[in-house]
Amino acid sequence: IEDRALKNIAVNFYKEANAELSQNVYDIYIERIARTFTKEKFIQELEEIARAFAYKDSGVHDMLYAEKIFKRIEQSAGKEAFNEELMYLRGFNLEKSKSYAQARDIYVDFLKKYPRSRHAHQVIYKAGVISTYILRDSKTGRVYFEQLAQTTPVSTYSLAGLYQLGL
Repeated sequence: IEDRALKNIAVNFYKEANAELSQNVYDIYIERIARTFTKEKFIQELEEIARAFAYKDSGVHDMLYAEKIFKRIEQSAGKEAFNEELMYLRGFNLEKSKSYAQARDIYVDFLKKYPRSRHAHQVIYKAGVISTYILRDSKTGRVYFEQLAQTTPVSTYSLAGLYQLGL
């Protein structure tokens, strides 16, 4: 079977909401293209697969499989391969899969790399909530909430940060 046909089989299983078969075929497809595609094309294919399986409110998703693909991207091309949206998606996916410590680490890296992102206030807030309430590190959480409280212009997240400081 050609690579393209193999990918189409995986996509069709995905469309039929058969995530397990789709993942099995994708795994074979990924191993094949790892040897034949250029690094750029390989990463592009992995991104497409990760986006398909990452958390979403409805439809087929498997956060653990998506993270497996995110890790493969990182192993193949390093953290530099993650653009703003993909990095945010990875953190959100980890958060939804309840891998909170890993999610916070991704969010912290995100803030270092994209401090002016449209997601920045939300990511700071999430890092604060995860630190304070899940990882029981109120000292670190407080730092994030204080950072939010000092942001301008005022956003819902900066107000939520002030509220968390009050608590």
